[in-house]
Amino acid sequence: MRTSSRTRLNTDKNIGVRQAKRAMRRSIQTLPPGLDLEEDLTFLRQVTHENVITMKQLIYRQKSCEGNATDDEFSRVTMQEHWQAGLDDAVRSLRHRRWRERAHDADGIAV
Repeated sequence: MRTSSRTRLNTDKNIGVRQAKRAMRRSIQTLPPGLDLEEDLTFLRQVTHENVITMKQLIYRQKSCEGNATDDEFSRVTMQEHWQAGLDDAVRSLRHRRWRERAHDADGIAV
């Protein structure tokens, strides 16, 4: 389950960074004109540029014939099966109506 936890951790960290960028953009807008910070503000505007991001979490589902030690099994055949399962999941997800019609939140994020 370490991989799944890392997936959730990375997703949560990405969301946190985007929320911080949004807060920074709002804060910049409240600054009074004429401050001697133009170079810093230019930089902050660049690194907090608003865009949208879509994250799709694909979590491998163990087959019933696989044992409990699959976290340590990296044979070529096993890896090719896992990669193919990931590709199949990605294709199926991208074709799904809910994926194509997804909405982004106020921070420009869709998970």
